[in-house]
Amino acid sequence: MKLNGLKVLVTRPKPQGEELCDKIMEQGGQAIYFPVVEILPVQNSNKFKQDIAKLDQYDFVFFVSWHAVNQSIATIHALWPIFPSHVQVIAIGKNTADALIHRNIPMHYYPKDWNSEALLGYPPLMQVQGKKCAIIRGETGRNALADGLTHRGAEVDNMIAYRRVLSKVDVQPYKSLIDAHEIDMIICTSNEILQHLTSLLAVQSVPLMVISERMLGFAKKLGFKHLYLANNASHDAIISELVKRKDQLCQMKKIKT
Repeated sequence: MKLNGLKVLVTRPKPQGEELCDKIMEQGGQAIYFPVVEILPVQNSNKFKQDIAKLDQYDFVFFVSWHAVNQSIATIHALWPIFPSHVQVIAIGKNTADALIHRNIPMHYYPKDWNSEALLGYPPLMQVQGKKCAIIRGETGRNALADGLTHRGAEVDNMIAYRRVLSKVDVQPYKSLIDAHEIDMIICTSNEILQHLTSLLAVQSVPLMVISERMLGFAKKLGFKHLYLANNASHDAIISELVKRKDQLCQMKKIKT
């Protein structure tokens, strides 16, 4: 098995975090699951329903995460059993695009690089003066997409589909593992998760894998010393990077112990 002997701390929220743990264990690794944040529906669901009821008024609808799809799809299907055909649906990356296709939402585009900057390079978005854009997203997160579209003259509305809250998890077992040098790698998939993690545990000495250059810079500012970059946020890309780095990580563990 490609990851035999490797102990990986997974911080991705449910259900994706659980799926990643399964994939790590399928490759012979040991996954320790620590969902730092939890994804919940918005508290004001009526406002979200009112927003979704107006989807046919938009030229572009953006889904900025897998969770944006998962937390909005029931409302979309209830209000739009036939999705408005004139609306271009755009996803932040392949995982999000796959989620839309799986749920029978017509999907027009996602960028090769899974971020807002790459998405803004989509040619039809270069000239959006007067166009109406809806961004389905969480309560918190980056505003780069909205800011970029607004700067180009688009009318932008944020539709808040979910919220992130700190998980109520006893951190002591994870602290014990960190102190005993039992964790070979930490996986983080957002700056928000990384910020919360470092507020709970002193983990900067542990090797860390992130999923974007932006996260890489943020992790350096937080004091992480050993950083690794997956090609994107997909589980396959994360597993591939783990396999690539396994021998190096095992050697680092021998030195520590």
